[in-house]
Amino acid sequence: MVADLQLRESPAVRCQRWGPGGQQSWRHRRDGGFDARRYAVTEIADPAAKSWVCGRHYSGSYPAALRRYGLLDLAGPGGPQLAGVAVLSVPASRQVLTGVFPGLEPYVQSAELGRLVLAPSVAANGTRN
Repeated sequence: MVADLQLRESPAVRCQRWGPGGQQSWRHRRDGGFDARRYAVTEIADPAAKSWVCGRHYSGSYPAALRRYGLLDLAGPGGPQLAGVAVLSVPASRQVLTGVFPGLEPYVQSAELGRLVLAPSVAANGTRN
C-alpha cells in the first residue's frame, strides 16, 4: 500500500539519489532545506569532474564533456569542498539539440545535461530553485 502511494505522487515531489554500490534512494522535497548561500558554482577541470562522476554515478561512466561545473559546499569541514558536478555534454545526435533548440548553434549555444551528480549531503531539493 505504501509503495503504491509513493508511485502515485508527482515526480516533482521526490528526487532520486544514488549511493555507493549503485544503491538508489528517494528523498521527499519537504525534507529539503537547500540553502543556496551555502554553495557556489564554478567551472572545473575535466579530470576532477570525471573522477567525481565516475566514482558516484550509478553507471560509473562519463559523457563526452563540453563543459563541467562543480557545486562547492562553502561550509564544508576544512573549507570549500566539491559537493556535486554537472556535465554539459555532446548528445548521441546533433538532432537532439536542433529539434528542441532550432535557433541555437549546437555544441556552442546548446548542449545536453549528460550528468548531474550531487553528494548525499546536498539537501533533497538541491536541484530546485
